[in-house]
Formats: sequence, C-alpha cells, structure tokens
Amino acid sequence: MSRPRTCPDFPWPVRTYPGKRALDVVLATAALVLFSPVMLLAAASVKLTSRGPVVYRGRRVGLCGQAFDQFKFRSMYIGTGGTGFTKSADDRITPVGRVIRLLKIDELPQLFNVLRGEMSLVGPRPEDASLVDEQYDGEQLRVLSARPGLTCIVEVRWFPDFSYYLPPEVDPDEHYRRHLLPQRLRDDLEYVDRMSLWLDLKLIVQTIYCIGIKGWWIVLRHKLAARRDAASHCDAPTRPRV
Repeated sequence: MSRPRTCPDFPWPVRTYPGKRALDVVLATAALVLFSPVMLLAAASVKLTSRGPVVYRGRRVGLCGQAFDQFKFRSMYIGTGGTGFTKSADDRITPVGRVIRLLKIDELPQLFNVLRGEMSLVGPRPEDASLVDEQYDGEQLRVLSARPGLTCIVEVRWFPDFSYYLPPEVDPDEHYRRHLLPQRLRDDLEYVDRMSLWLDLKLIVQTIYCIGIKGWWIVLRHKLAARRDAASHCDAPTRPRV
C-alpha cells in the first residue's frame, strides 16, 4: 500500500496502492476506444425505443463520503416511480434495458466517472446517498476510504447482480436493506482490506469472463425458456366452444 492519506472530516485513511490511478486512466481510455461502437449502439437503442434521456445520472456517495453523479445508460421507463431497488423482472425496465443491464453495457458510461477521478475500475460499488446516511454504521463507512469501482468482489460473486437472487415473495427494498446490503458491505470491506494490483487484475479478468461468457449464456437460457413456454402454450388443448 502507498502511504495512507486522509480526507478532511473523514475518519479513515484513503486506501490505494502505487499506480492504481495510472492504471485506471490507461485502461479506462483504452476501454472507451474499444467499446465506443457498443456505446453508440446502446445509446441509439435507448433513444429510439423509449422516451427520455439516454444517460441516467444517479447521486452516489464516493471517496471520503463525497457525493457525485454516477453515469449509466437509462434502462427504465421515465416517470414510473416505484421502489428504489430494481428486481430482475421489474416491469419498469425497458426491453433494451434488460439486455444492457444483464451484459453490464449500461455501466459503460462510468468509464467517464473513472477518468474524472470519481471512480476506479475496481472498488466498492457506490451506494445511493440516502442509504448511506440511513444504513451505514461506523465500520461500514470504511468502504468509503476507497474510490468506488466499476467492478468489485460483489459483481463477480453475485453476477449478474443481487436482483437475480431475490426471493419472489419478499419486499425488494426491505430485503435489500436487511439482508443484501450487509452482505454487499462485507464483500466490499473484504476488497478494501485486500486491495492490491494483483487482486484488481484478477477481478477485471473475472468480470470480463462473467460478461463475455456467463452473461450470454443467461441470455440464451432465457430465450430457450421463452420458446419452450410459447411452444407449450401452442400445444395446450383449446377449450371447446359450447
């Protein structure tokens, strides 16, 4: 680790290692060049298939408790309201939104957050400001001693995201606050304690595998399931007319 630094009015030293910021800038720049066609296609798809802005800005809490706007491609219909936690089968998500969320394409605009210094490629996932104020205790606030990341231990262990492991009968917001958020914070604190160049590279490779292999397998599995459901519906005997 590099020599710890402190932020004004923040009780924990900043966690980093030599070269982490340089790695972020180099890889984020390369990723923007590499994925620019994907981002242009995603932006056009969002714009042409539903009303509203292409990019959604969510207020999040980052390093040392400083708030920032996290960028994402919009994946939900505007003006739908509802709960803060988004289920995988949430009817507020657009058809395009389901695909870009599963393959994490909606997260690509956060590469600009990385270049601006608000995020890192690897780090604890940033949380909504209201949840940080309401839910985090003193030890959990330690996750804010590292720059929030595009990917992390949580993203790999719980791919695609927590919503796919949500029991159907529970209230999603309550379940997230009581069960999933504490688990997420434990995993994020594990990253803060273990942070290193090698761990970052390992998580980047694992994330690429999850998106490039597991993500497409989930898409295929859902399509096959939809076809089976449609076929069974067509084969079902029709009710005779009286």
